[in-house]
Amino acid sequence: MRAIASGRIAIIAITFAGTLVADYRFVTVDYPRESSRPVLTAINNAGQIVGMADNSIFTFQTSFFADIQGRIRLSFQYPGVTDTYTSGIDSAGNVIGQFIDFSHGGNGTFLRSAAGAFTLLPLPSGLTFTSGQAISGNGAIVLSGNQSLFFPAPDGSYTSVLVPGAGSSANAANVTGIDNAGNVVGFYYTSGSAISFFRDAHGVFQTIQIPGAIATEIQGMNNLGQAVGSAYGGAASHGFLWRGRSDFTLIDYPGATSTFASGINDSGIIVGFYDDALGRHGLIAFPPGVTSPPAVPVPPSLWLALTGCAALIGFWFRWRRRLKEPSA
Repeated sequence: MRAIASGRIAIIAITFAGTLVADYRFVTVDYPRESSRPVLTAINNAGQIVGMADNSIFTFQTSFFADIQGRIRLSFQYPGVTDTYTSGIDSAGNVIGQFIDFSHGGNGTFLRSAAGAFTLLPLPSGLTFTSGQAISGNGAIVLSGNQSLFFPAPDGSYTSVLVPGAGSSANAANVTGIDNAGNVVGFYYTSGSAISFFRDAHGVFQTIQIPGAIATEIQGMNNLGQAVGSAYGGAASHGFLWRGRSDFTLIDYPGATSTFASGINDSGIIVGFYDDALGRHGLIAFPPGVTSPPAVPVPPSLWLALTGCAALIGFWFRWRRRLKEPSA
């Protein structure tokens, strides 16, 4: 079931200093199962969306793909487990995520190819669990764990980078996004609060925090220097768009008690979820003037294949028609 809402969105419960209010058209996405709680986690430039759903007592959990209209297309799980969590999708449709096998106490980080094949990623030395995983549009990967980021090398090893300010607790640093240039976003926990960061491709970190927010958690980014996330102010969570420095725009679904933004593509289309009196729902937010991603060019080889198939189908129909014609 899908619902569409539009209009200028009011700030709910609290006001963050220095923020603007966004004008978006929203599409609600509900997973077709009773009492499910869908979350949309990422969107690529072709409009492919990946997400996950569970219920309040965690007896049901799955990951899924959705299209730009909010229709659920395919559900999937890592083989042999019941809990699969997705966090990113690249331009080719490859998905990165994590699974947890509660029955046997195992967990792991995976890549799912566009064709549906799963690959288990080796963990950096000393880690038994990754706190975050991200994949760029061109397929670059970064992981996080404890207080560090981990960048894979071609030989299978990892280069680790300590996140400045991250607390000493396990999995204090959480990477959530990487762009095609190698810039990275995420957040870390310290002194009971969550603070976001931006690390550029040269290794320079910038702290990101919405004034007045108790917690600022960036969850995804695009290739235009924009990132999205959620900020908590003590009464509710609010989605936001960050454009650099202190440029924040709040994003709240009409009538929601809390809104969370998780991913953004280069068209500015945002995915996430919101809570209201009826439960949790996935959301797609279209900025003004944007209805869908730019058309993806069809490769010439595919055009040739389609043309050949059409010619064969036409020949088959003509042949069938001639067989039915009475002979002279």
